Amino acid sequence: MREKVCRGNIDWITNLSTLLFITAGWLNIFAVVYNPDPEVKQNIFDLSLNSGKQLLWIGSLLLF
Repeated sequence: MREKVCRGNIDWITNLSTLLFITAGWLNIFAVVYNPDPEVKQNIFDLSLNSGKQLLWIGSLLLF
């Protein structure tokens, strides 16, 4: 019974917009450090880049 009450009290619009802003910010961080040189292989998940480090914090946020 308690599960139904908890599901009904979630503000889905606020949660989805927060997730959207977090994703947009993460992509902006990657865009700042992106190098368009084809010889440089960059991955958005690379932990040596700022976007990869930020992803660790975003992942820890989603765990809690």
